[in-house]
Amino acid sequence: MWWSGCIRKAELWASGQGLRMRIDITFSLGRSFLDDDILAKVKDVLDRVATTWVSGLHVYGGRKQKIPVDCRSAAAFVQQLKTSALARGDRYNDLVRRFGAGPYSRQIGSVELRGSNRSLIVVLSMDEWVFAPSAGRWLFANSMTIQVDATNLEGRAASVWARWAFEVGAECLAPSWASARAIEEYASKNLSREDGCTQAIGLDVSKYLPGMYWLNFFGRAYCDLMGRDRLLSAPAAIVKPLDHGILIGLAEAPGDWSSDEYAERESGVIEYLGPEYFFDRRRPDRPSRAPAFSFPVEL
Repeated sequence: MWWSGCIRKAELWASGQGLRMRIDITFSLGRSFLDDDILAKVKDVLDRVATTWVSGLHVYGGRKQKIPVDCRSAAAFVQQLKTSALARGDRYNDLVRRFGAGPYSRQIGSVELRGSNRSLIVVLSMDEWVFAPSAGRWLFANSMTIQVDATNLEGRAASVWARWAFEVGAECLAPSWASARAIEEYASKNLSREDGCTQAIGLDVSKYLPGMYWLNFFGRAYCDLMGRDRLLSAPAAIVKPLDHGILIGLAEAPGDWSSDEYAERESGVIEYLGPEYFFDRRRPDRPSRAPAFSFPVEL
């Protein structure tokens, strides 16, 4: 699974074994990627920010499974991605026949996209539901994650490209929330290795956001919750209104995350906006607050 690979990479980077910084950008949507119009906007984002990379776009299923993606039309792009994400093998179908589909049966899947070079990996998680139940938690079920693994791409330094792509994605996809960060920053704040098991923590959107990172985008639900004017006056390094929300950045470069100045600014922004909105692994049980999202079932 791609997620287990991400965790292993995070461990290597956090331990100093990585050769260069990797930046992850994640857009968490407040609607389903199975709606054709929003999935078509993924093509718009990639066409704008990754022209060279997208020329070799393909669905990646391992070294022996690379399926070229038809980018000549939005309709072909959407249909191919949905087909690849929702495909089920014989083993899955056999288990459903034998034991039933389970209590949360619905259309759900993911697809990994790669391009003409190794600078980017894009993972799309698609779900008929906007929020997915997971071990007593609610997660954003539809997301686009861009993994940047290059020092330069599309003629720009990686950090410059990442901020540009972050803004383009926020404008096109209108996510509920989005973040961009060095993989080491995420590992420090959201990976737990207790009892010999590595897992992501702090992801329950019914309680809080998972944290503050290098770049953060607060969509309409969070602007309504925290107050748009308050977000715009946050004591951050970067504050920028966009069409569908507010961008807040803690530093110019993602590699600054481990500096004392960054930590001080992060603490100041969280205290100003309200610590109850954010997960903190040092105080995981403190009172929390989230938008009044509508969840599809009771857990």
